[in-house]
Amino acid sequence: MERAYKMRDGVGFIRAIKDINYKLRTLKEEVNGNQLLRAPASWKGVPPELVMQLYEETYQRSAGPRVKDLVKYQAFSSTTYGELNGGLISEIVQRAALKPGMKFLDLGSGIGNVVIQTALLSGCSSYGVEKLSMTAEIADVVHHVFKQRCQMWGIESGPTDVFQGDFMDHTEKLQSIIKDADVILANNFVFEPALNEGLKALFLDLKDGAKIVSLRSFCDGQVTGRNMGAIESILDVESFEWHSGDVSWGDNVGRYFISTVNRARVGASYEVLYREAQGPSRASKRRK
Repeated sequence: MERAYKMRDGVGFIRAIKDINYKLRTLKEEVNGNQLLRAPASWKGVPPELVMQLYEETYQRSAGPRVKDLVKYQAFSSTTYGELNGGLISEIVQRAALKPGMKFLDLGSGIGNVVIQTALLSGCSSYGVEKLSMTAEIADVVHHVFKQRCQMWGIESGPTDVFQGDFMDHTEKLQSIIKDADVILANNFVFEPALNEGLKALFLDLKDGAKIVSLRSFCDGQVTGRNMGAIESILDVESFEWHSGDVSWGDNVGRYFISTVNRARVGASYEVLYREAQGPSRASKRRK
């Protein structure tokens, strides 16, 4: 088939396709059952290479024909920004320890790229919310085709759901997902300061142990008297490097952050700040 394609041999190409289809049908219709489904049934998780293959098939059949609609929006704004590529998504899944039974939420999910890949790689329940109506409409088509491709490959991904909405509108559905979320992605590389501040308030509803993955840090991890009670006071922050090819908007390197909700920090920090506020003179008076 490859040779016929390169030689622009139309008759040979069609013949090769027919031969391939015949062999595939033969494997599917064997007396002992569909041989094509044996390999997927034995896998523990979905191989990353197949994740990319399946996503590429999904994209070409759904978003590809409508790529002109996607490029109409203003690039690099708080509503339109680049994508994370497969290598970085896989790394985030591993670092966040996503697995079946956990919930992942992508804030500003675009056409559902990260939603699909996290569900395939980890088996977690994966959700995405997208503000722009055209993008959300295409994401619905992508999601539908994705389910078809999974069925064709004999693969069962984690549950997925993509829906239109503004993640700053605290709808009942979104609030319910956020409160139960184990990992939230905020690709906030170009978010305006006001939007990042709004997200901080949103994250106060997260449960202990929940992780926030972001391209800009929401805090420096330090607790002070001024931020006591704010999101900054309950986050343990780790920083990691992303490499050339990990994001769609350039070949440079950069850093991303995983912030873990840890409310125990507040109590410990409060004790330290309280003792500092007492000062040595008060402490000496009590000893007398």
